[in-house]
Amino acid sequence: MITTEPSDKPPAYNATGPGATGVTHGFPTGYFIIRNLSTNRVLDVGGSATADGSELFLWPEKEGSLVEGLRDPGANNQVFFIDHAGALCSLVSGHAVDVEDGIPVLRHRRPYTAPFPNKYSHPLPIFSYEARTNIIRATFATDPAYPSPSSPAAAESSADAWRSKDYVLTSVPLKALPSIIDSASNFFLSAASQLQLLPSRDGEQFDLDEDDVLDADRRDDEDVNDDNSTERWRHAKIIPLSLGWNEKASVHGGGKRDRERRRWLVVPLVKSKSPRLSQS
Repeated sequence: MITTEPSDKPPAYNATGPGATGVTHGFPTGYFIIRNLSTNRVLDVGGSATADGSELFLWPEKEGSLVEGLRDPGANNQVFFIDHAGALCSLVSGHAVDVEDGIPVLRHRRPYTAPFPNKYSHPLPIFSYEARTNIIRATFATDPAYPSPSSPAAAESSADAWRSKDYVLTSVPLKALPSIIDSASNFFLSAASQLQLLPSRDGEQFDLDEDDVLDADRRDDEDVNDDNSTERWRHAKIIPLSLGWNEKASVHGGGKRDRERRRWLVVPLVKSKSPRLSQS
């Protein structure tokens, strides 16, 4: 892993990350879209923004064609590429993607400031794609919290805690606001739970029978859809996980929904239709 300690001199930038395939780090050469397999939405720069710090989030795909010359230019905010230095970049602006407080954002190139690195001036993260697992990772040159060298967080950072994390891109679920019926149901559920604590006329507490417990109390978390909002957007985020999280989760079978949200399909654009497509 690339490491950089705070200093007064900028380091030589080495765009080599784990799982890299040449300079593209597992991504295809040329242009591509990044689709989240859990939500079927694609990574998007909202409003075709070009400003420094503009957030990347998930939005339904706006263009169905994968042929560059046939695509609507208005969908270029959903197209990305890896530049010559290995940075993930947005086609609509040409700016690279950085991570700010866990959120993927557009980043303009910035002047060097000391002590380097810091939150304002630092090497860009290297994004890599592992097609076998559909995981997109960010590799940082330094602690992505960018603590001040004199802060307690910096002392903790020097213990290499951040280096023992696997930084993974995920979609963030968005739960629908409760309807009037849901609110009424929650009211009666709350009343029922309070009823369990009421004393009986004999001065003793009584409980609801097993058959009287509402089904809502028995639902397994895996059966509850916590991403059921009708909003078209979803947030994307880089989250720190323990090394080996995917292998451990696969063995124990836990966190299925969370693992699905961390799966992505990178789809390359093509210059022209293949002869087979042209004949169909």
